[in-house]
Amino acid sequence: MAEIDVIVPVYQAEKTLEACVESVRSQSYDDWNLILIDDGSRDSSPALCDALAEKDERIRVVHQPNGGVSAARNRGLQEVRSPWVYFLDSDDLLMPGALELLYRLAADNGADTSAGGGGGEGLGGCPV
Repeated sequence: MAEIDVIVPVYQAEKTLEACVESVRSQSYDDWNLILIDDGSRDSSPALCDALAEKDERIRVVHQPNGGVSAARNRGLQEVRSPWVYFLDSDDLLMPGALELLYRLAADNGADTSAGGGGGEGLGGCPV
């Protein structure tokens, strides 16, 4: 079992999804699983999700009818197997070292949560 599950809701994300997934795959901390929730995309995102999962056994894909980002995140939570969860949008990048830093901050301080700023200023949430 991995230590961190990263949940990515995917909807019409064919232009940004590969970069998003690669930002997770290139993390210095590699004890993670990536859960891609295809939320009824009508572009090539469903096939792209499946192809990315074939490249890395840590990536799982769930296809569901479109229900919106909240429904996709909630479905991701149903798929979680790890003690820690990180949410990432399909049009964002996870900054190098982000998972390791967040995990170590929480573990070293006995915290239940750990967070960083987004929008290009922090650990995640940088637009692709």
